[in-house]
Amino acid sequence: MKLKDHPLMRYRGVPNWPPTYLTQDYRQELLDEFGILRDVTMDAKVPSRCFLTVEMNGLGYVSALHFDNFAFRSRFVDVLNGHLNKPVKTLGDLEIPD
Repeated sequence: MKLKDHPLMRYRGVPNWPPTYLTQDYRQELLDEFGILRDVTMDAKVPSRCFLTVEMNGLGYVSALHFDNFAFRSRFVDVLNGHLNKPVKTLGDLEIPD
């Protein structure tokens, strides 16, 4: 199943893909699936959250994605760490097993 369509890509029943990003001056932007993935990390303090860092047009953006299912969040982070420096557009179409 495609990552963007996976039923566990949700938090409190709301889909969390595509991510919403914060700019360097803390403005919130929905960039859809643009940019290049630079980093994916789990939040050690909040088990439902991970962070994506992307770059677009030389600017860095950060997104915090929350998940209801912590095991899926870990799998998501592992999968995306194998796709660093790739276009975010390709990530939503990655096949994630159920």
